[in-house]
Amino acid sequence: MIPAAPDEKLSGVKSGAASITPAIFGLIGVIVGSLITAGAEWWRERARLGRGRRLAARRMIAQLRGARTRLEEATKAADGAALLQVRGLSAVWADGMADLIDLPHGDWEILDKCSVLFESLEGKTFRDTTLSDRTVRALGQFEHDMTAAIAVLEPHAR
Repeated sequence: MIPAAPDEKLSGVKSGAASITPAIFGLIGVIVGSLITAGAEWWRERARLGRGRRLAARRMIAQLRGARTRLEEATKAADGAALLQVRGLSAVWADGMADLIDLPHGDWEILDKCSVLFESLEGKTFRDTTLSDRTVRALGQFEHDMTAAIAVLEPHAR
């Protein structure tokens, strides 16, 4: 029997760079695969959030336009009973705002102002059918705030 060369082990594995090269390629493959998987998941999540934001913005714009129309009619007629039609939007509005949480601070303040105004309308009874001049002025400001909110939401609805 011929003795093994001093650079070979009895197990048959060669020592040196030839034995570590497959391990390095395997490690690089694992790292690259992990990065591709993480990137794909990030992209899918970003697309999902974008669809949710777009849907929320479209729904909120439709509500704002409808509420603004009803407020204009109530303001022109000075009819408090017509304001009751604007009620019921605060819960849906809050759901939409949750999807738009990452808006810039200034935009968020405009939407939050409308949210507070919708909530304040929920508590009103408007038993008097005639609105005071002060209430009509406040509703005019509310219409202005709703127009500003629509302008904030329109880029996100596309």
